[in-house]
Amino acid sequence: MIADRYEVVRVLGTGSSARTLLCHDVREDRVVAVKELRHGHLADWKFLELFEREAKLLAMLDHPGIPTVFDFFRGQDRDTSLYLVQEYVDGTSLKQRMEDGPFLGEQEVYELALGLLDVLEYLHGRAPPILHRDIKPSNVLLRAGQAPALVDFGAVCVGWRPPDATGTTVVGTIGYMPPEQLLGQAGCA
Repeated sequence: MIADRYEVVRVLGTGSSARTLLCHDVREDRVVAVKELRHGHLADWKFLELFEREAKLLAMLDHPGIPTVFDFFRGQDRDTSLYLVQEYVDGTSLKQRMEDGPFLGEQEVYELALGLLDVLEYLHGRAPPILHRDIKPSNVLLRAGQAPALVDFGAVCVGWRPPDATGTTVVGTIGYMPPEQLLGQAGCA
């Protein structure tokens, strides 16, 4: 039980800095996804900053292709984890679908592309624009009969940076990021 409110059902996934849990919110009687920053990263200000940025930004967004945020808090002891509670998206990741099949048909690919482009148009059309920076098959959830959902905003940033500016931190997944992002030459201000 997390914070005397979220009963853990199972682990949904584990990343390099956080894990996501399927939980039952006993107060609201609903299923939620709880993202927990791993204990080893609590002392690293960069991970804390990215996690907090993700929570604050997601709380401001309202789009059917982006999970709604319900809560963000630190565990009862100052040394415990940070938690981000959000809408549970019931679906299969695009990665899982690509691995297990069946293959997506032409119409499904078309609808998937349109759904993702709608989310990206919403994010990039904001002032200032929002960049996800980690779009990959495991961060796209396919829902039966609905548009896809884009999840894991842990690498998110706000605003554009001039092409000649260089960054000091590279976030995202190698193999899915554009070369300018990998080289720290494009991204957020």
